[in-house]
Amino acid sequence: GTSAMVLAISVGQGIASRGGLADGLRSAPDALAALPYHLAFGFSAALSVCLFAIIAWKVR
Repeated sequence: GTSAMVLAISVGQGIASRGGLADGLRSAPDALAALPYHLAFGFSAALSVCLFAIIAWKVR
């Protein structure tokens, strides 16, 4: 999970540094800097929910 989060942060920073985002985020540099971390933790949360659902399904 940690390596997937680091990968998401790296990819997000690469996209942000190339300017591949909407103009609205370019006007807010703090939001642009935090976006890769939000994506990584969102991915982690989604993965956790999926794993919880699988475990709950298997235990029953």
